[in-house]
Amino acid sequence: MTSQEEINQQQGLLNVHRGTLSILLRQRAQFTGPYTPPSIEHGILEARANIRRVKKILRGLGILVADLPDDEDDSSSSSSQIQTPSSNATMSPPSTTPISKSPPQTNQKRIRQRDMAWWAGIASIVVLVIVLGLGLSLALLKLINQPSLPVPTESSSSASIQTPLSAISSTHSPVSSPELIMPIKSVEPIDMSRSSAQCPSDDYEFVAQIPPQPSGPDDVQFGEGLVAMLHDSFLYVAHTTQVPTIQKLTTSGKVAVDWKVRSGIGEGEFGYAQAVAVSSDGSVYVADGVQNRIQKLDMSSNTFRVWADGSSGAGNFNDPRSIAIDSHGNVYIADTGNNRIVKFSSDGKFQNSWGSAGSSKGQFAQPWGISVDTKENVVYVADTENNRIQKFDNEGNYQGEWGARGTGDGQFMQPRGVSVDTQGNVYVADSSNHRILKFTSTGTCLAKWGDTSKEGNGTGQFKSPQTVSVGTDSLIYVADSGNKRIQIFRPRQ
Repeated sequence: MTSQEEINQQQGLLNVHRGTLSILLRQRAQFTGPYTPPSIEHGILEARANIRRVKKILRGLGILVADLPDDEDDSSSSSSQIQTPSSNATMSPPSTTPISKSPPQTNQKRIRQRDMAWWAGIASIVVLVIVLGLGLSLALLKLINQPSLPVPTESSSSASIQTPLSAISSTHSPVSSPELIMPIKSVEPIDMSRSSAQCPSDDYEFVAQIPPQPSGPDDVQFGEGLVAMLHDSFLYVAHTTQVPTIQKLTTSGKVAVDWKVRSGIGEGEFGYAQAVAVSSDGSVYVADGVQNRIQKLDMSSNTFRVWADGSSGAGNFNDPRSIAIDSHGNVYIADTGNNRIVKFSSDGKFQNSWGSAGSSKGQFAQPWGISVDTKENVVYVADTENNRIQKFDNEGNYQGEWGARGTGDGQFMQPRGVSVDTQGNVYVADSSNHRILKFTSTGTCLAKWGDTSKEGNGTGQFKSPQTVSVGTDSLIYVADSGNKRIQIFRPRQ
């Protein structure tokens, strides 16, 4: 590799890491309290470390890199901060002029304040538990002194169980939302109590991976942020190497089409391609988490054009991370930073949206994955930071949910990808548990594979899987993003 090629490569990596840091900083800004998810804080630290590392390499190559702080929000200005000196110019050391920003101690002070607030909250919870325990003890003593109550019959017991459920349904209030957001109608909740049933862990077996090991010079190689979607026996992938990359692959991993997109803000250019979806007519949609817009492939010119952004009637997007398309061509977008789902018609007209920030029914905390059961017209959403899967009809009416934070069967740690097979079964990429789970449409756990105790790069192991797709031949394709590969599985014979 020549010196200029290495310089170009490092400049591209610097832009990618700054774009990643910009996304993470915007995500952190969504949290107004003292708590920020550890995954975001860890990602920010890692992105800053990557920026410092690349700057150091560029300086070693003779490139003048302005000493911007590593948490610079405006990643789009990064290209203007890198200057290649002319051959006759005398190279001077980087400027050491102080930058008028808060000293590093500000972040440390904020972290200490956050920690103090966290411990204060824990202390309050402990006191509350003690008080409730004393109250419960007094109540039990009173009950012991009460005369014995008659034992209810089976019919009366059944009625007592059903009454609260119907009451919950009838008193469920719509989510408070801005004018654009569609209120959620009351429905009878689905019984999700079976989601914690014991899941078999040996129902699926490994078939192959892309790229194969060992890989050859003609095999595709993936970069960061790998996502994959299966359509008509082809895999559509998006990832980032030096620039955003969008490709169509055969299921054996050979590149059928590489759209050769570029970094930038123009049409056909991307900041960070982080979701891809394909409609029944072959139209390809890509979500750009940096430029906050959706681009669609123009079939006549084979180039991407802006399809939905802040001018589309839905308001501005904020870090859209997933796209799903139903049998009528309607497009559903997980507008992650705005904690909502947005629906468009096939011709790009805004239909409605639903959701707001929170943990109640129909609310979201960083919704990441979305999938549509085209037979039942049901929409499943991976509500990532609430560690649950929510179920809606195709107009946004709440149908049910399952999941909780944890490593047990039917529990999640930041679920990100969700997919539905032809039988209506739901597959979830349980990202921070490094595993895949399979459920019925009502939340009963059917199968699982992967290791919740640790990440791994061996056969059948995962490191932060992002998406999962199911073929009509029952093959399962998992974008094992942290390992930069796609693993393929099938039901064990």
